[in-house]
Amino acid sequence: LLETYTADWSSDADSWASYGGNDNVVTIAGNIDDPFSDTPAKNNCLRVQFNTDPEETGLCGITRVNPFSTALQQGDLIVLTYDIRLDSAYDSLTDLWEGTDTVSHMIQMPGQITNFTAVAQDTWVSVDTSIDSSTYGSEDLVRNTGNLTMFILFNSTDDSPQNGARFYLHNFVAKLYRSQLFT
Repeated sequence: LLETYTADWSSDADSWASYGGNDNVVTIAGNIDDPFSDTPAKNNCLRVQFNTDPEETGLCGITRVNPFSTALQQGDLIVLTYDIRLDSAYDSLTDLWEGTDTVSHMIQMPGQITNFTAVAQDTWVSVDTSIDSSTYGSEDLVRNTGNLTMFILFNSTDDSPQNGARFYLHNFVAKLYRSQLFT
């Protein structure tokens, strides 16, 4: 284990920001405590609300610059664990995620390595996934080492968020491992 990033949403959004084409702006709020009266309670959540309908402009979501202080190298392994909940209805709003009950979202880590994960709506889903850079070309990693940015994105027109759609994150941890084979 080389480095660990643990999101701290106890007081704010921990430098997470809106990401999207055109005007796909989201409102981000940290320190959201127990938004669904869960047992046990999930405190210090991040809430992301879409303020426009991004379907026609494509990619949208949130980004976190420099989750790691270490540049990514070929052979590195990034392990992500987090809880996510897609809220399809609140107040008088309904059907806030287009398409099926399962929504595909994209995790993109430093070096532009992408992993797609599908989650159900209206329930907390625990995600445990890894992103392996061993097959990623070293020239691509060199080109992207200045871009130590992590994204959580929605890019499928079949499963796009609608104006007002919300998702919540809890217990977000990213671990960077470096194999001795590649050093």
